[in-house]
Amino acid sequence: MREKSSIAPFVSSLDAVPHLITWIGGAAPAEEEARAVWEAITQRRLATDREVAAYVADLLLRRDLAAVGAESDIGYFQRHYDQLAWNIATRLDGILVRIGGRAPWIH
Repeated sequence: MREKSSIAPFVSSLDAVPHLITWIGGAAPAEEEARAVWEAITQRRLATDREVAAYVADLLLRRDLAAVGAESDIGYFQRHYDQLAWNIATRLDGILVRIGGRAPWIH
């Protein structure tokens, strides 16, 4: 897993201030992408949109690497996975997650 997110410079929807993200959807969803977001928030206890998007991007990249192998150069597309993960999280906003509010520990 990546320690620092590479998302902020690439995804224009993420500004300099991380926003809280909360799971509001109840039980774990069956759909793979929503389940990755659920896992990030409820199981890994990630609390900001950046952290969740980075975690989901990493899971999706690892899934695809396992399917096609490292020789496929899929790592070249890491930034696209970051964008995809952010799109997944925002698509779920108001349905399964709530994104909003400044993280209180960020000054």
